[in-house]
Amino acid sequence: MGRGEVHGAAGQQQVARILESFRKVRTKWTARIFVVVLICAIFIHVAHAFGFLEIVPHEALAITLDLVVFFAIYLLLEGFVENDKRIDEMAQDERIHHKLVGDKLRQLSAKIELTSGVESYSELGVFRTKFKRMCANFDSVVLVGEVPVDYAREVDRICREGNNNLTAVRENRLAIYRPLNTHTGGKVAELIKLLPEVQSDPIGLYHIYGFEWGSFVMGKNQRTDETEVLMNYANVDGDTLFGLHLSGGSAKIFEKAVRSQLSQIGDSGVGYPPVEIVSREQVDYIVDRKKDHQDEIHDMANRGVPLVGADSICRAMIGLVQKTNRCLQVTHLCDDDPAIMRLRDKVFKEWIGENYKAKKRKVEITRIFIVAETNYDHHVIREVREEMESNGIKVLLCPLDGLNRKFRKDFSIYDEKHLVYMDEAPSNWSGTGVAFARHTENSKWIDDYKYIFQRLQDVANRGV
Repeated sequence: MGRGEVHGAAGQQQVARILESFRKVRTKWTARIFVVVLICAIFIHVAHAFGFLEIVPHEALAITLDLVVFFAIYLLLEGFVENDKRIDEMAQDERIHHKLVGDKLRQLSAKIELTSGVESYSELGVFRTKFKRMCANFDSVVLVGEVPVDYAREVDRICREGNNNLTAVRENRLAIYRPLNTHTGGKVAELIKLLPEVQSDPIGLYHIYGFEWGSFVMGKNQRTDETEVLMNYANVDGDTLFGLHLSGGSAKIFEKAVRSQLSQIGDSGVGYPPVEIVSREQVDYIVDRKKDHQDEIHDMANRGVPLVGADSICRAMIGLVQKTNRCLQVTHLCDDDPAIMRLRDKVFKEWIGENYKAKKRKVEITRIFIVAETNYDHHVIREVREEMESNGIKVLLCPLDGLNRKFRKDFSIYDEKHLVYMDEAPSNWSGTGVAFARHTENSKWIDDYKYIFQRLQDVANRGV
């Protein structure tokens, strides 16, 4: 029952109470008037009988009696009518009450249906007993994640049933969704060896993303629309397992929630659909790519988001300087002619232009050129330095000669919150290779590079 219906029923009851109060007041005053008229009529007739009101004609006396009779009849009829109305109102109230009770019971029944069939288990033996019963009683069984069962035994069982009874193979299907990684790759490859022995297609083997730490088994009968789920929410080593056994409405809701995730056609932007596995080469390829991918993610988390190519690096720095409000510290490692000539690249000049705009916003900017003393008068260094100084940027020259290698760094720090630094790629900014940098907000990395900047600034100031 909706909130509007509840409010409507309450409003009807309120109106009914108001009308009932009005009728009671009207009946009370009608009875009072009747009593007054009756007393007056009696007084008039008694007074007339004793000769006090002889001037009142007999016709007037008859009218008083008629008036009394009229009020008596009116009260009597009103009593009948009120009783009928009262009975109707009681019936209406009863219908409203029954409707409210019925709606609440239906809501409660729906909740009970959703929560019914939820049973917990905490022993591996209980899970395996339930799993065997599910395999025996359901048309199709789906295994997702690292389920604590012997996969090879289950596949072999399906294979033997297929060889002995082709009808059983057509009617029973086992779908296995496992995340491929260095731990499971070999095991999945062993399962693939068994698949060609099946004469039809009773087994599906898929790689699925996630579910490394959880698992569930879902059995379904198409003919009876029956579903059960064994959901493991704690998959620990040894003989202990914690999970829930879902059936009825709860199992159907769970099936509806995971159905799209088990489809081979994934929703765009939502997640990665499962991939069917049919060969050992596919397993090795996926495992190797996942390992490389995990290594890249781990490297990114530790060292920063990679920026590949001069254009990508400059675009990232442009975006950061546009958000800088207080200070910008930059070094230029000009260790060869190609690195010096980078200062005249179009995208690099755009990045310098954003520096000038930041300076107009009162951002304090200090730039240090780490360059060999023989290149202090290089025409590009000289022109860029003069241009920067004319735009209010503090420019320092730090001699590259004899500088400790750990201080030969090309980086920029934005408001002491963001750091973009050239990674240890051999080419850096030179034209002999692809420039590679990283962007990080790691405070430890930023503090380390602030220290390097301060040391470079000290060396540059001593040479002034």
